[in-house]
Parts: sequence; structure tokens; C-alpha cells
Amino acid sequence: MRLPGRTVSIITLAVVISLLGLVVLQTSLLKSAAAQKEQAFRQNVSAALSAVAQKLEVGEVATSAMGVYHGSGTLGSDSVLNTEVIANNNDSLACGTLGLLTGDSLSPRFISVTGDTLQYNVRSSQKVAIRMLPGDSGLPITLVDTFRTPGMYRVRLPENVKVGAFECKMGSDSMTIPDLSLLGRNAVVAADGRNKVTLVMRVVSNLTEAEWQPIEDRVKQSHLDSLIGASLKEAHIELPYVFGVVSGISDSLRITNGRQFADQLNVTGFRVGLFPSDIFAPPAELLLHFPEYKSYIKQQVQPLLFLTIVFMAVIVFCFAYTLRTIHRQRRFADRTVEFINNMTHEFKTPLSTVSLACDALLRPNGGTDGPDGSRYGRMIRDENLRMQNQVEKILQMAALEDREYDLTLTDVDAHEIIQKAIASTTVRAEERGGHITCELNASRHIILADAVHLANIIHNLLENACKYSPDKPFITVSTEDCSGGITISVKDQGIGIPERDRKMVFEKYYRVYSGDVQNVRGFGIGLSYVKLMAEAMGGRVGLESEEGKGTVVHLSFPVSG
Repeated sequence: MRLPGRTVSIITLAVVISLLGLVVLQTSLLKSAAAQKEQAFRQNVSAALSAVAQKLEVGEVATSAMGVYHGSGTLGSDSVLNTEVIANNNDSLACGTLGLLTGDSLSPRFISVTGDTLQYNVRSSQKVAIRMLPGDSGLPITLVDTFRTPGMYRVRLPENVKVGAFECKMGSDSMTIPDLSLLGRNAVVAADGRNKVTLVMRVVSNLTEAEWQPIEDRVKQSHLDSLIGASLKEAHIELPYVFGVVSGISDSLRITNGRQFADQLNVTGFRVGLFPSDIFAPPAELLLHFPEYKSYIKQQVQPLLFLTIVFMAVIVFCFAYTLRTIHRQRRFADRTVEFINNMTHEFKTPLSTVSLACDALLRPNGGTDGPDGSRYGRMIRDENLRMQNQVEKILQMAALEDREYDLTLTDVDAHEIIQKAIASTTVRAEERGGHITCELNASRHIILADAVHLANIIHNLLENACKYSPDKPFITVSTEDCSGGITISVKDQGIGIPERDRKMVFEKYYRVYSGDVQNVRGFGIGLSYVKLMAEAMGGRVGLESEEGKGTVVHLSFPVSG
């Protein structure tokens, strides 16, 4: 079935439009994916900044409370210790919560120290965790971390360690309780209710006084940097960052680790308010900027982009290959039709001749004896042989295309085969007033080839040279040495081949239709046979041609030995 050109054009247009639609759709999906990645990143950063702000505020409250317990009454005292929260194994409890002593815990005190012994009271079965914070700024020491039933328990304290404070976590509690009053080896008597009221008032007073201090005194840059780094790491964000703190109406940077990014910090979208519970202090904000933010977002969508490009390239390649195949099939179908027409013409002439000869023989006065009978008989025989040769060529070409041929490769003399082919073709050239010149200059001319097919190749080239020479056929056959072999050239002075057709003449059934070529008989299988058999014997075929001046066909074969 022959596919109409209009149908091919419509299909091509539809596929092109579909591909463009896929490109637009995929671009939109990639943008949406990038937006989702950016939104998730912003949410994670916002959560991290909120956690930093909460830790700063909780830390300030805890520091103020510790200052009150130590009797300093001021923030930033050297006697105040940084308290670290003790984790527990009970998932239902809030881990990492820092709280003050409750009334239930204070009366009576459930932790006390006497000499080198720590005593604690467990009121109900629960998980108990107690950590000692040394006063000499050493690493925290875990004293208790186990499940306890109700009762009183004692733990011996490490020797040569100055007690700074204790932290306690009860499995049934929702708070981590720092016992900040234990500064020595002697237990301190618990405060009564009036002392608790005084304690709370002093803590509130300290927090109010802290609001009037500059933000640089309330927030240390190194501490803030560590909090930000830890919060971002918990959010699985490991990008380089620059932070800054602005305070007051002027919004000037008071704290920062990168002054060169001041402009970017002022316009960043990553910001959170610090100490939102302040009543008198001017508003302060923590700003965050990621210099590699854009490249990070691009990296997040790079795998999707890469896969999209690969799949689209595969689709485009397959589409282009399909179009190319359809185009080649259409051309092959056209050549097949032309081949059938030529074959019909080639068979029609000898059949007509045979029919006329038979009619002459069947006439009453024609007779089968005498010179006329013999002439008609020879005519029938010649035309029959001609048709047989044409059929043999077609069947042979079909067998060659299916690789159903056997090559008998032996050492043959290329010069000898060329001379025999020239001898059988010279008569035809001389009948038209032409001549075949032989220039055998190759010093090594013994090649590994099939003698029969090599002779057919030379015959086909000589026949084409004669057929496509409109005037007297002057043909030159030459050989010369080449790298590792021999080159055989057949040159004519015929009509030549247009440039657009030179790459196609070796394809099956292809014929050049221009000028007088349409009047030359043939099936378009001669040069196809030449190329197929030359390559089967390890050779190469090349062609040079100039329209109106002639053609040169080159055959290159490796020599034996």
C-alpha cells in the first residue's frame, strides 16, 4: 500500500503539534515542581527560625531563673550555668522542655545532696533521668537513667567534682526540672510559699530589665550561630547561610556574620521576630540569607529536568527516524513501481518480436524451411535468451539482498579478468564508433575475490558506461596501487550524474530520470549489484561524476598476502 503524501504531511503536523504541547506541558510541570521545592524549603527555614527564636526566649527565661536561684539577680553572671535538657524514652512526653520547679516538686524536695550522696524520691513507677552539671564547666555526667518504682533512692556522686546543678526528668512529668540551688556538697532546705512568690517576682523583674538592654547583650553572635546551624541541620538544610539581627525603627544590622551581604539581608524573605513577648523593648528580627539558594533550588529539579530532556530526545529521535523510514519507503515504493514498468517494457519488446515471428511462421506461404524459417527461429531464440537473462538478473538480485549467495573466494588476477571483460565489450563500443582504453598500472593485482562476481561487476560498469554515453563511447579502464590494495577505475565521457542523485544511484531500483536517460533501458539494479558484491568481497565502491562530462566509478580491493 502506498501512503499518500498528504496523509504523511497531516500525520507529521499532528505529531509536531503534540510534541510542542508536551514540551509546554512538561515545562509547566517543571516550574510547578520547582515552586513546590521552593515552598517546602521556605517552610523548613521558617520552622527553623521559629525554633531559634523560641530557644532564645526560653533560654533567656531559664538564665534569669538560674540567676535568681544563685542569688545574683542579674543576667550574664559568671555563676549562671548553661542547662542542657535531658531526653527520655517516653514518646508521649515532651522532650527538650525546660521548666521551673513546681510546687509539687518543691514540697518536700525530691532531690537532695548530703556529702557525696545524692538522694531522690520517686512517688510513682516511672522513668527517671538525673544529670549532674559540673560547676567547673566540664561535660554533663548522667547519674540516673532507668525505670524506678516508688521509693527513696541514693546515688554516690563522683569524687573531685564540683557540683554546679542537677537536672531531673521524671517519666510522668512534662517538664525537665533543673535543681539550680545545689552548688556544694550540702543540701539546701526547700523554700516555702512566700519564697516562691518572691522568686517569681524577681524573675519577672529580671526579664523586664533585660528588655532595656541592647540586643547585642541579650544575644551572643556565636550562640546564635550555633542555634541557627543546629536548627537548619534538623530541617535537613545544609546550605551556607548568612544571618543578621535588626532592632529599632532604623532596622540597622546590629549583629551579623556577613556585612557584605547587608543588602541581601535587608530584603530577604527569611525572617522571624525575636523576643515577641517583650513589652517595652523595640522590635527585633532575625534575618537569614542563603547565597546559594537559587542554585540549590535548581539542583532539586535537575534530575527531573535531565529525565525530561532524555525522554523528549528519545521521542524526537524516534519520530525523526519514523519519518525518515516513511520517506524512504515511499521512495522505494515509487522505484518499485518504476521497476515494474521498466520490466514490463523490457519483456514487452521481445514478446512482441516472438509473436511476430510466430505469426510469420504460421502463415501458409511463410514456411518453416529455407532461410526465412531459420531467421525467424534465430529471432525467437535470441529474444527468449534475452528474457531469460532479464529474469536471471532479477532473481539474482533478490537472492543477493536476502544474503542467499555463496562466494568462492580465491586468489584471482584482477588484470586478467579486466582484459576479458574489455574484450567482450569492445565490439559494442566500436559499433558506435567508440573505444575502450586499458591502463593497467598496478604492480600488485592478485586479490582474494570470487572470479565470477568480479567479472560481473566489471561487465556491469562497462555496460553502464556504454549505455549512458549518448555519442561515441570512449571508456578508460585503469588500475593503480593504493594503501594495502588495488584501485580499479572505470571512466566514461557520458551524460554524468546530477549531484542530488549521486548518493542514491547505488540503491536498488533507483534510476536517474533526466535528459536522455529516460530512453535507456534498465531495471536500476546494476550499480546496486556492484556495491553489494564489492562489499561482500571486502572491497569499497566510490563514485565521481560531473553532469554533462562523465562519470568515474572506483573499486578498491585488498591484495592477497
